[in-house]
Amino acid sequence: MVERKSKYYLAFVELYNQRLHSMWDVKELHYKYLTSIVIDLEDFYSGEYKNIQSSFMDHYYQHIDPRTTHREIENYNRIVKNHKYYELNIVEINYEGDFQIPYHTAVLKTHYLRLLQRRWKRIYKERKEKIRHLKKPSNLIRRSQYGH
Repeated sequence: MVERKSKYYLAFVELYNQRLHSMWDVKELHYKYLTSIVIDLEDFYSGEYKNIQSSFMDHYYQHIDPRTTHREIENYNRIVKNHKYYELNIVEINYEGDFQIPYHTAVLKTHYLRLLQRRWKRIYKERKEKIRHLKKPSNLIRRSQYGH
């Protein structure tokens, strides 16, 4: 685990599946993400995480049976086959379990960042459009004549 003072980490996560993670048959893990690989900032900035990402993807494609199902999630195969499932995420890691069976669940925070980016992208576009409108010669002339 990467030692940091922040509570957020860059990590690859995977949905808990009792058939894949048979060492843990814990009811609380159903519908949760498990932290698979935590990436430190040096690997992120150097681009090394891309190699880790491709290895993570290859592992799933080569070693996991495509017919693997999930007890509760009906579209599990569609989720796992989607390339976005293997993206690097900003996560908050929760340490759960006991000393015999420790596990790290992840709360995805990347989704909220995307929502924020989408919102500010729309605001920026609206402001840019307003400035473009105010720069028109007809508006500049009217503003110089009437003062508003």
